[in-house]
Amino acid sequence: MHDFFPGLIVGAIILKVAIVAPTLFRTLDSSNFGKAIRPLWPKFFAMIASLGIFSLISVYFNDDLSIYHDGSRSVISESGTGPLRLSTDEFQLMNVAQDETMIYAAQNLAVSLNYNNSTKFATTNTGVDITGNATISGAINTSDNQNI
Repeated sequence: MHDFFPGLIVGAIILKVAIVAPTLFRTLDSSNFGKAIRPLWPKFFAMIASLGIFSLISVYFNDDLSIYHDGSRSVISESGTGPLRLSTDEFQLMNVAQDETMIYAAQNLAVSLNYNNSTKFATTNTGVDITGNATISGAINTSDNQNI
């Protein structure tokens, strides 16, 4: 539904600019064209404004996905029947200044988790690489059921 109103707005603009105005311009002389078009423009813009408001309302009241700012944080909230999916062949989550990568993932390559722009945990084609100390609570089991 949230795509309906923007599409309607674009359609109304195209109708007005590509069909209504040129048709009136071709069929009326300039003084009558002005008299005919002058009362239509405010109604046209009121309609566009109304559709814009309805579009915002439809996005705001959509229960499945919300993107908003609550005054102290920005939130993307998904509560639909399926997962929230981001589709890309390369993903990079950065800090606000965009000078440090926090998470990086590339299709068929590594996924890395960074601390202070330094990779600490990365997947590889043979497993994982951990840089620095690893704190583990509990046992580490190997493929032959041996504890380390």
